[in-house]
Amino acid sequence: MKPFMNDGSHNASAHDFVVAIDFGGTKIAIATAAMTGSILKQARLDTNASHGAQQVLKRTTVTAQALIERTLVDLGEGGGQCVAVGVATPGVVHDNGVLLSPNIPGWEGVSLRETMRSELHIATVVAENDVKAAAMAEVLWGALKGADPAVYLSLGTGIAAALVIGGRVVTGAHGASGEIGYNLRSVLDHSGAEHGRAPLEEAIGG
Repeated sequence: MKPFMNDGSHNASAHDFVVAIDFGGTKIAIATAAMTGSILKQARLDTNASHGAQQVLKRTTVTAQALIERTLVDLGEGGGQCVAVGVATPGVVHDNGVLLSPNIPGWEGVSLRETMRSELHIATVVAENDVKAAAMAEVLWGALKGADPAVYLSLGTGIAAALVIGGRVVTGAHGASGEIGYNLRSVLDHSGAEHGRAPLEEAIGG
């Protein structure tokens, strides 16, 4: 079964669903979810980041497409369509690549939005930094609801933070606000992001 090709003309209904992809340094989480937010189908993959960006993308899109197809089968005829893709990833997402994401070699040359559109045949794709996306979710539905200002701190394979002011996540002039893993630990650190290093993250990241 071929996934519904959303060309942007379909108005989402309560019976439709989305597919969400969360890229991490060690794992990839993929799920389809109803418009209410409840998870319909889900899968988890090892990132195997050392093997490069292209295999990460290939395995992810194949798995995502399989989840979409399984969801469509369960919903049955007239049960809804997959109307959007949401992607979360470490780093700063640009149209032609993801910067400050050294955990996946080659990620700086990957166009996540275009890849998802072409491989999953879905026009509506939103790609965002994972920590900023998580912070926004907490603002809308979780522990940061009503908190202003607030800070969301993520400790995992990488280290990053997100600052919330006025109910909005601050992105910064170049989208790199909160990338604290690149902070120098002391005056003794002589190399950082410009040399491809993240001193704080290298010291305490998981």
